[in-house]
Amino acid sequence: MYFLNLLIFFTNHVTKYFSTTCHKLSAMKTMLMQLPRSVLVGEDAIDDTSDFIKDLKLNGNVLVLSGHHTYKIAGERVVEIIKDEYNPTYSIIKEASSDEVKRVEGLINKSDIDFLIAVGGGKVIDIAKLAS
Repeated sequence: MYFLNLLIFFTNHVTKYFSTTCHKLSAMKTMLMQLPRSVLVGEDAIDDTSDFIKDLKLNGNVLVLSGHHTYKIAGERVVEIIKDEYNPTYSIIKEASSDEVKRVEGLINKSDIDFLIAVGGGKVIDIAKLAS
């Protein structure tokens, strides 16, 4: 049995519809983020991913992020589950770095991504939060 973190982050042009705020603080390159969150927990909860997204009233292009190992376990399944109702693209997160954040930001802009799904743990979720 695996624990799976499945979090959804909204890109900049979607955040105005939600209570997400992001305040840049002075020139210190510090950001305060207050993120809305919904967490789905339970056996085979991944099968409810599409309904979970519908409940959030999201649509459009989605970028699924995960690590290499987690993609094989769960990320690929998320893409398969949502592919008929959303336009998913996926990317493997290799490291927790500012270069990786910039790479994901580039993917968001290039593919006109509306929201992100982070499948996995620490570095994947951190990159998704910062890039969104």
